[in-house]
Amino acid sequence: WEKRISKWGSRREISLLSETREVLFRSICDWAGFSLTEQEAQKRAQDLETAFSLRVDSEHSILAMRALRARLARLRGEAWARRLVREVRAGRKRAPFGSALHLLAYHRDGKGKLLDERSAAIELLNLLRPSVTLSYLVTFAGLALHKNPPWREKLRVDHDAHVSEFVHEVR
Repeated sequence: WEKRISKWGSRREISLLSETREVLFRSICDWAGFSLTEQEAQKRAQDLETAFSLRVDSEHSILAMRALRARLARLRGEAWARRLVREVRAGRKRAPFGSALHLLAYHRDGKGKLLDERSAAIELLNLLRPSVTLSYLVTFAGLALHKNPPWREKLRVDHDAHVSEFVHEVR
């Protein structure tokens, strides 16, 4: 967060949703056992959001285009995750022992058969996807704090006493 926030001072505007999505996505990727460049993180996080946040629209042609974009983003995401799994298995990419990427890349079923590449990739995406969803919740919390200064003061004065109530209000 500190790294990202330090870049905000030079901007006229920021998108809290975009910034949050990227910070959370990069964090979960680090946790999963791999790091991404800033550009790669932006691209992959955006694809995950596009792939898994199809909005219902009354215009069928608009809905069809959104569905197509979502499908293409999902395919790009799966191809990227498959490459990660393939590179780990081939020894071209290192995943720390015990990390999510390592466990998925080398998971074997009860018969000792290696999990197929596509399934491992989809499971990896299933671990990464909640970071996109969570970024919406964080953004809504930021908006609530911006629009309701009394909440900011309550949380500043006695965070522990009010945080649960605030979270329920945002949710």
